[in-house]
Amino acid sequence: MSASPINYRDRSLAALALLALTCTALTSCSPLATSLDLAPRGERVVAPGAPVPPGGGRRFIGRPYVMLGRLFVPAKDETYDRIGTGAWMAPEFHGRRTANGEIHDGTALVAAHPTLPLPSYVMVRNLETGRSLVVRINDRGPFNDDRLIDVSEQVAELLGFRRSGLARLRVSYLRPAPLDGNQSYELHYLAMQPFVRCARPEPRTATECRALPRPAWR
Repeated sequence: MSASPINYRDRSLAALALLALTCTALTSCSPLATSLDLAPRGERVVAPGAPVPPGGGRRFIGRPYVMLGRLFVPAKDETYDRIGTGAWMAPEFHGRRTANGEIHDGTALVAAHPTLPLPSYVMVRNLETGRSLVVRINDRGPFNDDRLIDVSEQVAELLGFRRSGLARLRVSYLRPAPLDGNQSYELHYLAMQPFVRCARPEPRTATECRALPRPAWR
């Protein structure tokens, strides 16, 4: 499951006028963007099954923008802690550019969020299974259905909701993520979780721990 195809047009002039007034009322609000000032998704740059190079993106927050008739105001919020519905991104996103210029890897611990700085680390906990992961935010979305976050297929698998498609999640901001795509921080947390299969009874590093089977990519 994933967000509906992105629509870059406002629903109505009235909605745009209202959102412009809202933006004016915000402190330090830059001119309202009616389309995302982001790297284009474009064509797939990594073929299915091929390894995805980590990192390669830029660090940014972005201007306020309108998607599907809704106003989103990106901001640095170190106290961010929300509960809401999460979904996972379809295989069609795999191998394509993310909002900050990285390449989406459906087998990595990554996700999309509409307002948090890119790239950032968040803690994502499935309130239905009790499982939690450290996840790298490197994309924008979701924009509809009042969803809180869209995660990779691997994250959904590990958190236990890939089959159901949706879950009630708690998302808490942790810290900025490195631009080089280093995954040691999130993999170290993953290695310590009881729901993964490990090469040793008590692994000390992420390389000693093998995650649940990854999805079969087409």
